[in-house]
Amino acid sequence: MAGKNVICLELGKDVVRAAEVSLNRNTFEITAAVKFSIPGEYVSDGMIMDAEKVAGHIMPKLDEAGFRSDRIIFSIVSGKVMNKEMTIPTVKKSQLGAVVRNQAEELFPMGIDGQALSYSINSVDRVTKMTELIVYAIPEEMMVSYYELAEAMGKQVQSLDYCGNAVYQWMKRAFGNQSVLSVRIDGSGSQLTIMAKNQLEMQRNVNYGSNDLLDAAVDLGLAQDRKGAFEIMSRDDYIASSLDDVPEEADDITRLRSDIAYASRDLLSNVSRFIDYFYNMRRDASYSIEEIVLIGEGSKLLGLKELFDTELGIRTVIGGESESAVVYKGTGRAEVRDYLYIVGAVADPVGFITEEQVEKESAAFRKRAGKRLIVIVCGICGAVLLLNLLFWGYLSYHNRSLKDEAERLSYILTVQQEYENAKEANQQAKQIDRLSTTDGDITLRMLRELEGDLPSSCVVKALNVEDNIVTIGIAAPNRPVVADTILQIKNLGYINGDSLTVSNYEEKIDSRTGVRMVETTMTAFFFQDAAEIAEQSGELPGTDAEGEAEEDTTPEDGSDTGNETEGGNDGEEAAE
Repeated sequence: MAGKNVICLELGKDVVRAAEVSLNRNTFEITAAVKFSIPGEYVSDGMIMDAEKVAGHIMPKLDEAGFRSDRIIFSIVSGKVMNKEMTIPTVKKSQLGAVVRNQAEELFPMGIDGQALSYSINSVDRVTKMTELIVYAIPEEMMVSYYELAEAMGKQVQSLDYCGNAVYQWMKRAFGNQSVLSVRIDGSGSQLTIMAKNQLEMQRNVNYGSNDLLDAAVDLGLAQDRKGAFEIMSRDDYIASSLDDVPEEADDITRLRSDIAYASRDLLSNVSRFIDYFYNMRRDASYSIEEIVLIGEGSKLLGLKELFDTELGIRTVIGGESESAVVYKGTGRAEVRDYLYIVGAVADPVGFITEEQVEKESAAFRKRAGKRLIVIVCGICGAVLLLNLLFWGYLSYHNRSLKDEAERLSYILTVQQEYENAKEANQQAKQIDRLSTTDGDITLRMLRELEGDLPSSCVVKALNVEDNIVTIGIAAPNRPVVADTILQIKNLGYINGDSLTVSNYEEKIDSRTGVRMVETTMTAFFFQDAAEIAEQSGELPGTDAEGEAEEDTTPEDGSDTGNETEGGNDGEEAAE
């Protein structure tokens, strides 16, 4: 509700208080405020007896004070509102209400039939996994009467709150991590609230308030009625600072002050017992009450703060005098401390709700959840259908594109078929050629190729091809030429070099010419296909520019030139 103005209204036993409030961070800002009285018969212990008449008294006051908001939070003051501490195992927030209602029968001995319940979380212990709560119970008919009052006022009920929770919410902003006891002193009763480290520790109502002191003042002749006594005692100090007996020689004013102070003994006794009970219940606590804060109409009685300070031994202050959690920004004048205990309702109201409303809200939630589920399922189905349609459209487009591309490239099939036909015709031609080729044809072809590859000083004396085996007989003027010839024949593309063997290596002198010649015979496997491929490509296997160069550098007389020793050694090793 931060930054939004809401009317906080409390119908007390003696006075009605209303403030238009907004919560900005940790500060309550009041833009309009008013307090007034209404006839007592219209409100009985928090119960609205006649909503129309009460609204008739309230609305003119609110309009006159400049209230503008249409939203309202009622802070209920009633002895019929019950509150108890409860400790339960930690459960999910959605399950907390059901757990509280199930255990409330044991918490409130008088039963919860006809009661509206609410709760506020005090603390959650993550180690023991236990949650401490303050549980509130209010008669359902009382709660309904406030809704009727809001309708008569023309306002929208933002929430219903308990006055004790409103005090606690104010204390959290005003005192933070301090350990504080607030005592709200009203006419016929007081409310005691202990907060430590921003947590509500304990809260109780006692049946003693400022009326006890005001009645004593009337009985002692200080005033004619409570109203007169309040005016006098809020202006001058008529309350002694202790309950000690006064000396016999004391003057009348001193005795009067002592007698009026003595009228607060029941209130002080109840506060003292409450503090002792708290310490007994929180024996493991590492903190103690640092300060007592007096709020309510009774806090305006001069001298009461000093009496509390002396009798209880704890520093006592008046709420609203020093802390700045509540500021007034409206026009006119308003005393901030008159509204400390109602502005807290705007922060985190209790929000009473009946069992019937719980069932209605649960049914409404289930209905909304069902509708949301239907919408979600329909949305998912629609999304799936849309995706399928988009995917189908994409596939259709892609299929059409592929068909167009296939039609555009259909000529490739014709080319492929022509290629296959030509390939088949070529294979048939090769087969015919292979069948028609004789060993003599191969021998003549090889002889022509060898004459082109071998050194000019080397002579092929014999060549025979049979069953893929070739036998070559050569004659050369010396061993190096023989060795060079063997290497060239070994490197021919249609000769299996690894199968080459050399035999019948001998030197002869021609009887006619007297020329010395070296003769040898070589045998190797012959690759007929390699010769055919070479012939078709127009190249001779084993010949290149380098071979031609080597042939050109060989002298016609057969003598070896250049690197003779190295060539001769290689030739001899090859011949061997």
